[in-house]
Amino acid sequence: MAETVAGTVPGKLMIAGEYAVLDGRHRALSVAVGRLVGWRLKTPESNPRIDVEAFDTTFSWVLGEKAPAGIASVVDDALRGAAGAGWPLTGSLRLKIAGQVDGVKFGLGTSAATVVATLRACRAGHVGSAAHDRTEAEAPEARALAGLAHAIHFAMQGGKGSGYDIGTIQAGGTVAYDASNRSAMPVSWPGELWALALFTGEAANTRTAIRKKPTGALRDGLGEASERLIDTWTTGDVASILRGLDRCQRAFDEAVQAGTMLPSKAVETTCGWIRERGGVARVSGAGGGDCVLAFGTGAALRDKLLTDWAARDGLCVHRLPEDIAPSTGAVRES
Repeated sequence: MAETVAGTVPGKLMIAGEYAVLDGRHRALSVAVGRLVGWRLKTPESNPRIDVEAFDTTFSWVLGEKAPAGIASVVDDALRGAAGAGWPLTGSLRLKIAGQVDGVKFGLGTSAATVVATLRACRAGHVGSAAHDRTEAEAPEARALAGLAHAIHFAMQGGKGSGYDIGTIQAGGTVAYDASNRSAMPVSWPGELWALALFTGEAANTRTAIRKKPTGALRDGLGEASERLIDTWTTGDVASILRGLDRCQRAFDEAVQAGTMLPSKAVETTCGWIRERGGVARVSGAGGGDCVLAFGTGAALRDKLLTDWAARDGLCVHRLPEDIAPSTGAVRES
């Protein structure tokens, strides 16, 4: 009898540690958000079919055929990786990928979440729905899946990147990510703090950003600011956390002004807009577009930012802590 198994995978937002986390010497602070990719597996079937709904288009092919270009090829790479790990696809798979508007991505880690979703679906086809639910957060299974997802995604990026996106998505919740051992350790979200992910209207080119990155003291400054923020974050002192977030942004702005990074007018404008209204602005990730995070305390400021942003036809992609994805605990890739 055919069985249907389904699940969702969150996206990610980086709070601090951009570029510096690439060295493996400094940790990044990041958070898993929402439900970026939904997956549904119907098994067993002799000729599995794959359907990927993304960017207002559905891509379809039969397992073994050449997959379409773009996001479908990401799924195909993940399917080959799963088969090599002993989890070949056993039934028809449907993926529904969100995180975009009018074909422009929000920068929530679409490819990383797609890889994780595909691997989870393939694994579920072998362990069954009950075992899938029971073992989702267990350390051996989590390590194996995270390690495979990282290897697949790392290859897709041409051997570049820290792996924080895979680590955050797999762990869920808010995490301090250490690239030196690919571990994502859970940290609590401070009770009075909120954040809004405001879409700038432009997508960042991560590969370009990684090629044009700060070096030397500027990169160390980003890492040191991130480390100080993580240490402060764990105390729950919101006033100090807001100062730490601003310190991280100042380190980023200094690197941009030094000409070592690609500036984004949309990001600069959004950061200025947040500051003018009393919030603390923070780029999320490479800083070449995507979302800018607005941090603050108190409902009045949060509601004003939301109202004013909507009045200029701006899109708030996520509200934190409301949209934080559930934590599965610490994840260390193997």
